[in-house]
Amino acid sequence: MVREYRRISNKGSSYSKETLDEALNNIRRGAVTVYRASKQYGIPKITLYSHLKGKRGVKSKTLGRSTAIPEEHETRLASCLKIMEKWGFGLSRKEVINIVADYVAKNGLITPFKNGIPGEDWFLGFKKRHNLSVKKPQSVEYSRKKMTDPFVISEYFDLLLTCLDELQLHSKPENIWNLDETSLCIDPSKTKVVGQKNSPSSRTTSGPGKENTTVLAACNAAGGKAPPLIIFKGKYVWDQWVAPNGYPGTVYASSINGWIDSDIFLSYFKNSLLPAFGENRPVLLIYDGHKSHVDNRLVEAAVEASVTILKLPPHTSHLLQPLDLCVFRSLKNAWDAKLVQWQRNHHGVKIPKGVFSQLMGETWLNVRPGLIISGFRKAGIHPFDRDVVPRDKYDIGALKRWEDHKRKASEGAEAVPNNRETCAGPSECGTSGLQSPNCTVEDGASFEELLLQTVKQIPQDTGKRRRRVAVGAEVITSVEVALRRQALIEEGCKAKTTRKRKSPANKKQQLQSDSEESAVSIPSSRSPTPDISELQNEIIEEEENERRDTELCSSIVDAGKWVIVKFATKKTCKHYIGRIIVKNEEDCSVVTFARKVASRPTFIWPEIEDICEVSDSDILMVLPEPSIGRRGEFSFGVSFSTFNIN
Repeated sequence: MVREYRRISNKGSSYSKETLDEALNNIRRGAVTVYRASKQYGIPKITLYSHLKGKRGVKSKTLGRSTAIPEEHETRLASCLKIMEKWGFGLSRKEVINIVADYVAKNGLITPFKNGIPGEDWFLGFKKRHNLSVKKPQSVEYSRKKMTDPFVISEYFDLLLTCLDELQLHSKPENIWNLDETSLCIDPSKTKVVGQKNSPSSRTTSGPGKENTTVLAACNAAGGKAPPLIIFKGKYVWDQWVAPNGYPGTVYASSINGWIDSDIFLSYFKNSLLPAFGENRPVLLIYDGHKSHVDNRLVEAAVEASVTILKLPPHTSHLLQPLDLCVFRSLKNAWDAKLVQWQRNHHGVKIPKGVFSQLMGETWLNVRPGLIISGFRKAGIHPFDRDVVPRDKYDIGALKRWEDHKRKASEGAEAVPNNRETCAGPSECGTSGLQSPNCTVEDGASFEELLLQTVKQIPQDTGKRRRRVAVGAEVITSVEVALRRQALIEEGCKAKTTRKRKSPANKKQQLQSDSEESAVSIPSSRSPTPDISELQNEIIEEEENERRDTELCSSIVDAGKWVIVKFATKKTCKHYIGRIIVKNEEDCSVVTFARKVASRPTFIWPEIEDICEVSDSDILMVLPEPSIGRRGEFSFGVSFSTFNIN
């Protein structure tokens, strides 16, 4: 099939659908003959005969053969795909073809598809007919997607407008500042190169391209810039790291992990940022809510210096932060170009920190003021614009609630609450356009149902343990690996044998000696000596209870049961929670043990599997099946106050 087909003749385009209908009506009324109508309206006779005898349907808009599936269904599929893309769940070419194949099979449609599966030619035509394209999506965190909420954004702009009004900064862009951190890689990765077509290209770098340096930048709505802060990874800042000809006033710091912390940010705010603000006050400073930015000492210093700090809503900096909107992208492109130029003259050499500071200062110096001003304009800060965020950026469910809220507020009705939990995705939101299958085949499947199945949330079982069965690249289902794993289990059972239990005589003797010592150390006038016979009776009663529990447990112990196992030491008796793997015939079981979470009555599996062979007489209790929590922790709903659980 010719993919770039171009019509040569104008046959079929010389008349319209209305002209064809008029000619057919006149022929049916007997006003004209088929021959006369063909001459009068310019329509071929065979076309008129075919329509009169019902061999043809409605005149095609494309002047070609009809589509493989009904046109209205194709249109519905294209609309659903666009909605899925807005939600961040766009489908690939292969997924679209599989959806159409499934649709054809479930509805019993007769199509020219080979084996009922659309080919590449159909997909290319489908894209062209509905103005679709295949593109690489931009990764957006789910938290960012959910926080793009008109309720949250509106509250932020209300607060921003209040600050601008109270501080009277609408006409003072030089007093409106924004700061943010970014990371600069020490190896280039963005600059493209020219090379042979259809041939791979490579770039020689000094490392794997994963080492980054944190840089904090600040600018104002008038295009002004403050000296940057460069944070190196290390314990001290050395003089070789400082660039003598870098950006004037550049500040240097170091931390163990190379990240910013509260002390570094406070020092930068007092010693560099406040002087950059100048003498004009008040000042509005806008930034995100990183933990290093909300220290109490910083707030006190800002209040003392007449600086108002406005914190952005979480996970919205990609929409509301000027530096993220315009400046950092241009900065990183220019930085990447400088790295390429430097590494051409220093093959395989890691860029020194002093050179890094020099190049960073030059890059920040070359950032155009107009670019900074554009960032504040796109963020709706200066000039103020609360409608700067496009509608297609909002969460669809939240946008519908917001519109209902405004409509009811204007009507004086009760406002709609902002309940984000009511809409978690296209499969749960009726406003997504995927819940009204009005173009489906009767008693068949719809595109909406098939598409919603691709984004159905599947609950994850977090209670399964992670076990390493192969060290390197191996077929873990092979017999060799299975035998090796069995050998490891047997070795573990032999290595950790059951500890010897205390004999009752030793226990009685220990209690008697303890009582004698307490009698010697404590005066009789304050505390009398314990009665040995009472202690012996308590010991006998305790041993009888243990024997009864043991007899009860041994009769129901089986593989897969959860149990409490005791291990006696010289000074105490510890208890562990475990699950029986294998039940042997010699009154012993192979148990894998869990560990108790500190300060909580829950348990987790240890990183290294703890397996041991224990005697059935050491099994004190059979526990019910546990319930699994969100963090993979499990609990039994049983009180362990009488046990020394570890």
